[in-house]
Amino acid sequence: AAKALTIHLRQELPRTPGDVGSGKRPMLIPVSLGLLSPSGADMEIPSVARDGGPAEAQPAGATTAVLLLQGWENTFVVGASERPVPSILRDFSAPVRLKTDLTEDQTLFLLAHDSDAVNRWDAAQTLTANLILSSLADPSAPPDCRRVVSAFSTALKDTRADKRLLAHMLDLPSVPDLCLRTSKPDPTAVHAARQRVMAALAGDLREDFERLYEANMPTGAYSFDAEGCGRRALRLTCLRYLSCGGGDAGRARAVEAFRGAANMTEQLGALRCVCAAAGPERDECLAAFYNQWKGEMLCVCHWLRVQSSCDMPGNVENVRALLSHEAFDIRSPNKCSSLVRAFATSNVNFHSHDGSGYRLLADMALMVDAVNPQVASMAMGAFTSLRSYDAHREALMLAECKRLAGGPTALSPNLSEVVNRCIAGGSGDE
Repeated sequence: AAKALTIHLRQELPRTPGDVGSGKRPMLIPVSLGLLSPSGADMEIPSVARDGGPAEAQPAGATTAVLLLQGWENTFVVGASERPVPSILRDFSAPVRLKTDLTEDQTLFLLAHDSDAVNRWDAAQTLTANLILSSLADPSAPPDCRRVVSAFSTALKDTRADKRLLAHMLDLPSVPDLCLRTSKPDPTAVHAARQRVMAALAGDLREDFERLYEANMPTGAYSFDAEGCGRRALRLTCLRYLSCGGGDAGRARAVEAFRGAANMTEQLGALRCVCAAAGPERDECLAAFYNQWKGEMLCVCHWLRVQSSCDMPGNVENVRALLSHEAFDIRSPNKCSSLVRAFATSNVNFHSHDGSGYRLLADMALMVDAVNPQVASMAMGAFTSLRSYDAHREALMLAECKRLAGGPTALSPNLSEVVNRCIAGGSGDE
């Protein structure tokens, strides 16, 4: 009997304001499918049948087939010569959120072997998110990364893989993304769990990171092409891991990379690594960058953003001091965004347990409001999600919004709208 794999697809469309009658109709969704053999190679797909219909032959040698989900549910029978691991939604063939019943073993297999970079990245995101959330639930237990490390190590030895996509694969899920996976999260605790997993991966994959860091050292003149961009992206990603888990040696490597950088991409990337922790090297590198580039406005914006957004503990007062620095100009929208709006992306300092980060952003928004209400209102937009955080932070954020709304300074219509929306949402009103 012919061997085959059965794939059942179902789509769900949540109701939205304005829906009437029976609501939405099913959408036409192209789902690109590949099959991996037990050895990790792409398998040929000879035929596909839908909903019990006749099998349609696929082009000779085809290793990817497009399954058209046309109704709320469709079932496909895909020819397969041996038991495969399915690679679903290759190349992100449709803008959908995909839920599958793939096991952890199958997801690890996709991370290690899938030729599709999007699905390899998605497998890495799924596996590392699970590690981080496990560490969040039990902070005292060291993250058990052994199986993920093995899959990552295999993937990092794949010479056919695009280097830029490998760099993306190594990027851990962001704190805001992780917060969406938990109920009433403490962002600083989520950040700490993420750092524990990153440090564990850095230690277990140190040889791979050191090998790739050295192998992608710049050679020759700067080139802005796919190869050059990929090489720089992968090298800087390795540097982040090596500086995260490397102690003094890791910091020294980041400082050396900053001083030896031959282009802005590498210089800024190394500076971000140096700025992750306090120390004389941090001050020296920041001063060197500013002295070199203070005549270039865009570079100064980068300099402000690196400091404002960094997760170095206790950085709130450093950011406040930058408001008086000669580099900052409240009349410049770009500089306001780089210092004020970027501060909200610092998971450690914006969400500081004592509320000092919330007060600083509210103070900065009020100050900017007199000159640029649009930037001020966008900065306060960071408070609109206050209901999603733990009760302590929700109360602190709500208090800052009420302080602005009831203060002696009249708010612009832009800022007033955002602040009042935060207050209404924060009190549970819709």
